[in-house]
Amino acid sequence: MRKAICLLFVFSFAVSNISPETVEEPEPLDWYLSLAEKYLSEWKAYEAIEVFEIAMMHYPEDTRPYIRLGDIYYNLNNFALSLEYFNRAVELDRNSLGAYVERAHLHKMFGNYEDALADHNMAIYLAPEDDDLYRLRGMFFRDILGNFALALADFNRAIELNMFSYNNFRQRGTLLAKLGHFEAALADLNQALTFNGESTVTLASRGSVFFIWADMPKHLRTLMLQYG
Repeated sequence: MRKAICLLFVFSFAVSNISPETVEEPEPLDWYLSLAEKYLSEWKAYEAIEVFEIAMMHYPEDTRPYIRLGDIYYNLNNFALSLEYFNRAVELDRNSLGAYVERAHLHKMFGNYEDALADHNMAIYLAPEDDDLYRLRGMFFRDILGNFALALADFNRAIELNMFSYNNFRQRGTLLAKLGHFEAALADLNQALTFNGESTVTLASRGSVFFIWADMPKHLRTLMLQYG
């Protein structure tokens, strides 16, 4: 135990006192990644970029520095460069799940919807039991392509995989409200609020449904309940 504490102290001291300019011989890749993440935790994005670039130079076949650089440049609003790094990560590793997920979002921003859908599909192929991936693709179908049937299928699958996800119920509830299935939408939004009762977005969505539902003539509400 004492030895582990000493090693932790030595590592922490090294990370806090060594800058990218002092690195001459290659260190283990995790050393660079830890140093870069430390800079990011201190809001030093450009110092982190330098470290990740050094890591890429010494370990050009590892995708992790490329993915993190893609994340950083995305947060810096340099979307073109961010896309380049995610493309490089996919070139290096066709099974890089994180790169596909992030690149899909960038493709949507650039209007490359076919490429975005391909990346969503590939992500699900790589991790078919990940409910987050179905929810993300469902949001793409709903918000970008306007394909509500496929969106509903994805949200249903996401809930099958994880019935305790606030986001899964919120997204399906939002879709059901858009389709006019207000009672089912309220059920989903209420379920979402049991998991996260402080979500202002969900509360606002439920409030909108209540407003529309209450303003609707009673006979029309009855017909909608009967015929969906």
